[in-house]
Amino acid sequence: RVDLGTGACEIFPLPDEARLEFLGGRGLGAYFLRDYATLPCDHPDLPLIFAAGPLTGTAAPASSRCHVVSRSPLTGAVGDASVGGRLGLELKHAGYDALVITGQAHNLCGIEIDDGQTRLTDASALGGLPTPEAFTRLRAHRRTGSIALTGAAAENGCRFASIMVDTYHMAARCGLGLVAGHKRLKYLAIRGSGSVQVAEP
Repeated sequence: RVDLGTGACEIFPLPDEARLEFLGGRGLGAYFLRDYATLPCDHPDLPLIFAAGPLTGTAAPASSRCHVVSRSPLTGAVGDASVGGRLGLELKHAGYDALVITGQAHNLCGIEIDDGQTRLTDASALGGLPTPEAFTRLRAHRRTGSIALTGAAAENGCRFASIMVDTYHMAARCGLGLVAGHKRLKYLAIRGSGSVQVAEP
């Protein structure tokens, strides 16, 4: 859990209830959103959730998906978007099932996760840049791992703003990029070197 307002980062175990009753990345997203789903989309306590399912990071076919979940600025309903690329894979290989982001940063910021280490960065220099250029700048410093990034639409209040992942993939449903925009979260970068163990391959 990362609070962009205070800068606090907390690692907590996933409750057995969540593992058994809320299946997959979409289920985990619903679990973490359920107590906050009626908050306004620009409320600091409304979580923006990136979650992966139990097969993500394994050898199972088509299992590298990641779900982005929050309240939709476009519809006002619960919103989730499934996205490809390496985001879910890197999240699991870094040791996490989900990332729950709350709060609102004072300036544009980024979240960088390297295995068990999480830090916030100043992303002011990326503000207003075309999305491909912002990816290029981030890749100059982070050549491996996955990067999720918002563009000018999220910065300027567009209710159908998306979140781009690894240049070519997008979490496009429900305008969840604007939830990141309200939080002043410009990008999320994750690298993991672990693996996901399977009980019965």
